[in-house]
Amino acid sequence: MSGNHILVASNALSNIPIAELPVSDYHHSRVLNDNGVLEAKILLSDPNVAALQLLTSSALEPGQTSLYCYRDGVCDWGGLLWQHSYDSTTGILTIDGAEFGSYLSSRFIQQTSSYNADVATLASNWVTQVFNDGGPPLVTNITTTGTSLKGNFNAYEQHCVADLLSGYVAQNPGGIDWSFDVIDVDGNGNARPTFVVSAPRRGRIATATGVQLDYPGDIASYSITRAVHAGEFATYLTVTGAGSGATLLRQTVAVPVYGYIKLETVVNDQNLATQAAVNSYATAYSTTLAHNGASLVFGVVIRGSSWYGSGIDTGDEIAIRITDPYYPKGNLATFRILGYDVVPATDAAPELVNVTLGDVLTNIG
Repeated sequence: MSGNHILVASNALSNIPIAELPVSDYHHSRVLNDNGVLEAKILLSDPNVAALQLLTSSALEPGQTSLYCYRDGVCDWGGLLWQHSYDSTTGILTIDGAEFGSYLSSRFIQQTSSYNADVATLASNWVTQVFNDGGPPLVTNITTTGTSLKGNFNAYEQHCVADLLSGYVAQNPGGIDWSFDVIDVDGNGNARPTFVVSAPRRGRIATATGVQLDYPGDIASYSITRAVHAGEFATYLTVTGAGSGATLLRQTVAVPVYGYIKLETVVNDQNLATQAAVNSYATAYSTTLAHNGASLVFGVVIRGSSWYGSGIDTGDEIAIRITDPYYPKGNLATFRILGYDVVPATDAAPELVNVTLGDVLTNIG
């Protein structure tokens, strides 16, 4: 695969393309249940670039511009331009963007309302509400969870939609993943984002992807971190809900891991209004803590042709085989793709993809 990358600037409201941007030192990333970023440089002092009049056409105006990355004609990333920085000594303009989900940090629910729906439906409703009110064009694709939430918003609470998305995703631990994918086009054939809510998970297990990467081999290099993070690894979980003092709803679940010291985490959520809700939440959350030991995070650098040729994406699981001083006898294990960062080829280096891998979801098949 050739790996030819182009970056297109579009009007964020109309979705009409403005210009193909002549960028260098460019990369873009995607992150599961979060927003990847984009950074690129444009040499404004180049006469050919100056002739494009990118500034006067608003192709580089933060808050007005959507960015779409294409690889070999297929849109691979989409987001919003949030900042540009110019240095007169070099004539270089640096642009910084983030995936469309970053828009949610600047939008709030400011109306009194009530809700009673599936978690995935609520997430879609809130996101759609603010995108339809002065935001970029958006379509949705959700899978419901079977878990419903009921409650009320007061106008004065001014809930940030980004916080709602993260908070209500957490109401169903391990069972919802979300992403802003660029998998749809508008009536004019221009790329536009799709808000995707996946349940009980995004992606495929390793036996379904059938992908194995080797080091040495398709993996050019790797780094590894093994750690016990407070709150992420625990052998005892306590969940509290509504009430206080003697009326506080509470449930404790043991999550034993042989050989490890006792580690506790506590989750407080006043929205859990019944003991049954607290118990259910504790059971669901405890499954996210159940694993064989300290969390293992891999950072692997994969050749671009291997990454794109495999058809894998965030949420998918793959097998990794490594033989080197860290695993002198060799090791074959499966990991889940948590995010990736694409660095297009230059005259000095090939196209590379920096992939972050984490623990598989052992509680979901």
